[in-house]
Amino acid sequence: MKAKSNQRLLDADGKLCPYCHCTMDRSHIKLMPTADHIRAKSRFPRKRKANGRTIIVCSECNFLKSTFTLEEFIVALSVKNDQLLKLVDNNLSRMRNIRYLLDIGLDKE
Repeated sequence: MKAKSNQRLLDADGKLCPYCHCTMDRSHIKLMPTADHIRAKSRFPRKRKANGRTIIVCSECNFLKSTFTLEEFIVALSVKNDQLLKLVDNNLSRMRNIRYLLDIGLDKE
């Protein structure tokens, strides 16, 4: 069983992480392929075989997912992405305003 798991990790090198869509790379610590338990073992005692199911993801996503269920992790990612998008949008708006003020010759203050 262990050899099969190790082979899955080796085969995943160079493939996309299903969570973040980054290319997994064994030579990079954050992008290294790791086995993620779909149902966290710490939250769901092994009463069913479903806890043993794993998916190969990058080590950063595996770390971020931690003990979340897959559904909770997706919600957390979408909230984080929404916050990042708002920050980017706000910064772009500020940059556009500063450029406009500089273009018309006004001080940015």
